[in-house]
Amino acid sequence: MRKLLIFFIIAVLLAGSLSACGFIVNKEPYMTLKDIDFTAKGIYLTGYHQDLLLSPDGRKIACSGYYYNNDNNNVSSRLVLADLSSGETTAFNNADKVLAWLPDSHTLVYQYEGTLYLLNTGTGKKTEIAQDSWFASVSPDGRQLAYAKLGDGLFIYDIETGQSKRLTKNNEDRYPVWYPDGKHLFYFCDLGKQLGDGAGYLQGMAKISVATGQIERITEAEGKFRQAQWLIPGRALHIISGWDDGYSHAILNLERQKYVELGENIIGDAFFVTVDTGKGQLIKSYRGQVEIYDELGDKIKSYCLPETHQTNFNYTVSPRGDKLAFVQGDFGRFGDSQINGNQVKISDYDGQNVHTLTPEYKYNDSIVWHPDGQNIIALQMDQEKILGIKILAVP
Repeated sequence: MRKLLIFFIIAVLLAGSLSACGFIVNKEPYMTLKDIDFTAKGIYLTGYHQDLLLSPDGRKIACSGYYYNNDNNNVSSRLVLADLSSGETTAFNNADKVLAWLPDSHTLVYQYEGTLYLLNTGTGKKTEIAQDSWFASVSPDGRQLAYAKLGDGLFIYDIETGQSKRLTKNNEDRYPVWYPDGKHLFYFCDLGKQLGDGAGYLQGMAKISVATGQIERITEAEGKFRQAQWLIPGRALHIISGWDDGYSHAILNLERQKYVELGENIIGDAFFVTVDTGKGQLIKSYRGQVEIYDELGDKIKSYCLPETHQTNFNYTVSPRGDKLAFVQGDFGRFGDSQINGNQVKISDYDGQNVHTLTPEYKYNDSIVWHPDGQNIIALQMDQEKILGIKILAVP
């Protein structure tokens, strides 16, 4: 159980750093959204993989979780797909992480035990993309996937033809992210130097042309990198680096070639990070405090919430960019706090006018603002299981 707890904490911190994958559009602003009771639907999960993703049309959510059997210590995982308009819910076996929706709002990218798949959510058909791969990013036009294969380099997968094209051959080229032009990738490049102690190879950061394979090194920053996400597409990124139990957040400005670290995150005394791509800003939160950074890594605003003794995390930005929703209280279900839960709250972007959406304390694990701007979608749980999806109306 302790190993599961440590995995849960790391997963929450990393997942919380990256907002739900893009393509969100507001096609149906007056859609009626329904709560989803997982247990009533015959879906029993004791844990969750921190991957709640809303489809581009705002109609469906997808997430994955697991059931831990105490009798035999067996862990089985499932992918849950729910239509928020009709309430129809389907579970698929064998999924460790939901990675992205395609722009069509019908197809999911996910991984299971190091193999990437496409899932047609209408037919249930699964298509294997690649083995020995844990992450893929979707091209801006939704026609290609970029992924790294363990020990084999970077690849491009054409969704229509099902064919893959190799871009690099280095052991530890990792985490490709599409530029907005759809012609280049940002990635962590293998520098060919062994770090020892099982840490693999030293990495840098680079840009590669999908058409020609031409590589351009970005900054002189080196290290062991985990994740990247656009802060301002094509101009600045949020970078997560580190190894083992500690890791760091940073902002990389491509125009200035400036890499600014925001501090090391240590398990047990961690802060949380959310990217606001609308404003091109990064929100850092910790024990009732909020700090906001611009694309150059400069702190431009900071404030404290009324309950400074409570952890505040899982920030999500309203579609109009003027308000924030967040969770405050217990972080996770296994702490020793007397609160026994947390609350979903909203505030103005500057922290003023805090309003509580869930007066009762529950374990709200992930939240996302619906593109209609009128509702927040929360995944809720109790001490034993994942309860389901709760729709919270914004006053």
